[in-house]
Amino acid sequence: MTLTNSTTLATRAHDGGVHDDTDPAAPPTRRSYSPEYKLAILTAYDEETEPGAKGAFLRREGLYSSQITEWRKAREAGSLAALGGNQRTRRSAERREVDRLKQKNETLKYCPAFPERFGSIKDARAFCAEFFDHYNHVHRHSGIALHTPASVHFGTATEIREQRQATLSAAYEANPLRFRHRPPAAPEIPNVAWINQPVREEVAQNP
Repeated sequence: MTLTNSTTLATRAHDGGVHDDTDPAAPPTRRSYSPEYKLAILTAYDEETEPGAKGAFLRREGLYSSQITEWRKAREAGSLAALGGNQRTRRSAERREVDRLKQKNETLKYCPAFPERFGSIKDARAFCAEFFDHYNHVHRHSGIALHTPASVHFGTATEIREQRQATLSAAYEANPLRFRHRPPAAPEIPNVAWINQPVREEVAQNP
C-alpha cells in the first residue's frame, strides 16, 4: 500500500486542507499529526516490502524513521489517544504481565549489590532471600515516609512517626534558630504508595 495521491497524508492539514497562498517568508511551523494519520502511516509503511520502498515512502511523506519507531511504541502501549476513531488499542494481559515483571526486575537491579548474573538457581534464591529481608525490614523507603514496608504493614509506623515528631519538637524547643523558627514535621505516612503505579485503564481492567 502506498500513499501516492496528488496530495499525500502528510500534506493534509488536520483542519482539512492545503493552502497554496501561504507566505513564503513565514517561519516554519511544527507539524502535528492526528492518531488516525499515525495509524494510516504505520499501516502503509509496514506494507512497503520492496527494497528501498520504505525509505522512498518516508521521503515522499516527509517523515523520519525515528517517528515510525516512536509511533509504533505508542501503538503497542495503547497510548495513542482515540486510535481509529472511537477504538482504543489496549495492551493484552500477557503484555501487561511482561511489563510488570520487567518493572520488578528493574527494581531489583537498582540495588548496587545485585550481581550481573547468578551461578545457579540456588545462588539466586539465597541472594534474594537476604535481599528481600533487608528490603522489607531494614531499608527505609522515601515513598512511605522513611519507614520500612514491614513497619507500615504491621501498623507500627504511626507510633514510630510520633516518636520522630517528639524528637524533632524537642530539638526545635532547644534551638529554634537551627530550624529558622519553622517547627519541623516528621513526614506523613501516605494512604497509598506505589513502586510502579499502573495506568488507570489497567486498574479498571484488573480490580
